[in-house]
Amino acid sequence: VFILQELQSSVDYTMIFRIAMYIMDILSRYFQIIPKNERDQANFRLPAVVPVVFYNGTDRWTAVQDFREYQTAGSLFGDYILGLRYYLVDLKRMEEDDILATNTVIDNIMYCDKFRRKAEVAEAVRVSIRRVKQLGPQELAEGRAEGLEEGRLLNVISLLQKKYRRGKTAVEAAMDLEEDISGIQEFYDLIARHPEEDAGSIYARYQASLLVER
Repeated sequence: VFILQELQSSVDYTMIFRIAMYIMDILSRYFQIIPKNERDQANFRLPAVVPVVFYNGTDRWTAVQDFREYQTAGSLFGDYILGLRYYLVDLKRMEEDDILATNTVIDNIMYCDKFRRKAEVAEAVRVSIRRVKQLGPQELAEGRAEGLEEGRLLNVISLLQKKYRRGKTAVEAAMDLEEDISGIQEFYDLIARHPEEDAGSIYARYQASLLVER
């Protein structure tokens, strides 16, 4: 089972379509890495991919959550057309106790994201700091390392997108950024296949590919 997480700070009316593309990317990668003699067996099954959208915006989430609603006359054909849903976690409307029921780095980030007013944010940060101090050193180090790595990769992807729009090859972009070509080639390929997407979406696709490889 794969858990696909998407973070949103504003309502995205294309979310269900993006989720569908991410899921198909994951399943396609998974299908390709399974040996043909295994996937040709009658009992072969694809893994379940469960999409979850975390939303911390101020407006109510009004985008459709069912893919059938995103298709013209989708309700007429029932199960004979593609249908999927994502689970929405609206942080603004979640009770504090529910978020604080467990204590991980992600829980505390979500808790701080729940608030927008300065006084509320300041108090949430104080609460989170107290909770983070209770975390074990391994979990704390892993959370910090993941956050730093994600920030670095998002910056690299953003720079690569600029290079791509200027018509530079992956090799030229790697040389300009003083990065190893093997480290940026997959990002460049994703950018070339999805030039309209932002750095966050490209990063999500990259993370999805890592899930499959694991």
